[in-house]
Order: sequence, then C-alpha cells, then structure tokens
Amino acid sequence: MFKKIVFLGSPGPIMLAFARSCGKDGVSVGLLEVVRGESTARQYSKWIREVQSIRSALVGTEDGIRLVEKTISDFGADALIAVDESHLGWLSEHRQRLENRVSLLMPTAACLDDVASKIRQIEIANAAGFDVLPTTYISQVIDAGKISDDNFPVCLRPSNPATVSPSFKAKVFQRRADLEAFLSTIEEFRSPVIAQPFFSCPDLKVHGSRSEDGRILAMEPFFVERKFEGVTLTLKRGTFPPGVRKYCEEFAHLAGLTGGFHFDLLFFPERDQAYFLEVNARMGGITDKAMAFGYNQPRFILQAYGHSVSAEPTPATSLKRVVTKRAVLKHLIQAAAGRLTPLDYPAAGRIRHVALSLRDLLFARDSVFDRRDMVGTAWFNLQGLRGKSGPRNRSTQRSPDA
Repeated sequence: MFKKIVFLGSPGPIMLAFARSCGKDGVSVGLLEVVRGESTARQYSKWIREVQSIRSALVGTEDGIRLVEKTISDFGADALIAVDESHLGWLSEHRQRLENRVSLLMPTAACLDDVASKIRQIEIANAAGFDVLPTTYISQVIDAGKISDDNFPVCLRPSNPATVSPSFKAKVFQRRADLEAFLSTIEEFRSPVIAQPFFSCPDLKVHGSRSEDGRILAMEPFFVERKFEGVTLTLKRGTFPPGVRKYCEEFAHLAGLTGGFHFDLLFFPERDQAYFLEVNARMGGITDKAMAFGYNQPRFILQAYGHSVSAEPTPATSLKRVVTKRAVLKHLIQAAAGRLTPLDYPAAGRIRHVALSLRDLLFARDSVFDRRDMVGTAWFNLQGLRGKSGPRNRSTQRSPDA
C-alpha cells in the first residue's frame, strides 16, 4: 500500500486527475514542479498539500537527482511518478539508486529506450498484428523521392524529436517540393524521420494498464470526435475495431510495458479500421477526460505496481462528450479568426468549427471541473489561455497527444 507519491512534472489536467484519484483512495500526492525560472509553488489542488520545485535545467543532472532524493525524503514518500518522456527516461536510468528509497511507477529503462523510437514502435506494431500506414524513412533531402505520388499529402514526424535539429513535432506537406524545402532546413538527422500518408480522420485512443507480472489490468477505447492543434478536443466513448484489443495487448507484452500507457490510432469509421500511429508509455492527454467516463487510469497504475485499492471502482456514466472547456474556448477564438490548420479535425469551415465549439462549451462535460476540488478547478480554469496547462501530450498524426 502506497501512502504518499511524488509527482514530478508540471501542474495541469493530468496532475489534477492523478492527485484527485489518489486522494479519494487515501493516498497523498506531493508535487515536485518543474519550473524554468523562480518557483511558483502554490496549492494547485485540495489533494496536493506539499509542493517543491526543480529548475528544468537540473533535469538530467546529478544535482537534479539529489534534489529528487531530497524531495522524496522531505515528503516522506514511498513512490515516484512522472509524465514527460524525458523525465521518465532520466528517472528510470537511476532506478537502482532511487528504488532504495521509493517504488518507481514507470516501465524499466530498457522498455522506455525501446519505445522512445517510433521506428522501433512500428516494428513492434507490425509484429503485434496492427495495420500500419505506408512508411518511408528519411535521413536526407533526396529520400523525399522515395515517397509515392499516391501517398501525398504526407505527415512528417521524427522517430524521436530529440534526434532531429531543429526539433519539430509534426508537419503536413501537400506537395513534394514543399517537403524537400522543409527537409533542406534540417541541420542534423541523428535518426530518420517518418513520412506517412496524411488523412483527415478522427483518432482512436486506447488506454491500458499492465502489471509488473504481465497481467493486462485494463484496456479501454475512446473516440476522438474533434482535434485541435493535433490534440484531443472532444472525447467520446469508443469501441474496438476487429482485432485491435488483441493487437494492443500483444504490443504491450512484446514491448514489456508496465503501468499506464496509451495507443494513438488513426481511425476510419466507415470501414471500422484503425492504423497504428504510436504508443506512449505514460499517462496521456485524455487521462482526465477518460476519468469522467469512469476509466480511472491512475488507480490502474497503482494496482499495476502492487497497490491494493480499497475504494469502490469509479462508476460508469452516461456522458456523451467530455472536453477541457478552456481548450474549447481557445479553439473557438482560433476558429473565429480563421487560424486553424490541417491538423485540426474535422476538415470543416470556420462557421462549422465555431458552432461545434459553442455546442461543447454549453453541453459537454468539463474534464477539470470537480465540486470536491474547487481549489484545483478554480486554479486551472481561471488561468489565462496562455497559462500553464501541463505537458502537451499530443495525439494526431505525429501522433501529437498524447
């Protein structure tokens, strides 16, 4: 039984969802907030009583690990979790040292290294049985010529953003000439970038949890009805296309995933078929939205690492749509100004987008609002539109979201 968990990362909907779930199950959460400048330590939620900060420049350093160890000691914590991939990799590299103090609620360093490469993910996805889009690996401008004309427009995304300079998340190109022009601006390819056909389609998110002894504890699909800047805007319940649950479970076993993870799949509703885009070995951008539907990913993560949950399961609801209303408001402003991009779904005109966002503002459930945590609700929703919102776990055909 865990008593107190340190959450390393930035405050936002994922942190709120995790702290609220743990708090309701009798587990305390302390926040080690990653900041760029001076500490902004404050009470972000009713369920977070202790906050310390670590400068982002210390992440990945020996001084940073010492500060993590000190925070664990100061909080009296017995577990540690993070969300950002770079944070997970850093902590997992020091697993042996940290596990003298706490349980790490994350996969092994070997697993995280393996799935850090989108190229390796595609290999595992093929082995697991997933459908995968036609894929071209590009390491120089001339490689753009390998792409069939039939595969344009294409979406370009790095196998690992840290291995491309300058780094980028995802780019869509309608013409080969535009693709070549962009590739000529890349200063360094330390690993190939991935080019796949771009389709304006919804996503299917599959959230799962697997225990350290290899048991699948949960696997749940969610339908992304609308996307904004490549991330989930409107979420609905989903169903598994034929074979997809089996493929997800097989992938988890082959990759050695443990704890919480989520798959980003490109979904073609008219033929009930999903294509693998990527997997993220962590909580994701819909963690808070999925909880509103009754899927408590934080609880499954604790169970995956041996915690015995005594609280009653989160009840299922009859909700139709869940959104983060602050994001919907930002989308409404962008749509009204005509500043949407090919990564925004559905492909519709300005009036249609404005109408859909007005609908979701009025009738969809807000994933952050919680009357039992008005401190967290007020902190998040009263920020400016450019205020902190936590890590951007993107999910579209990068797949951004995560």
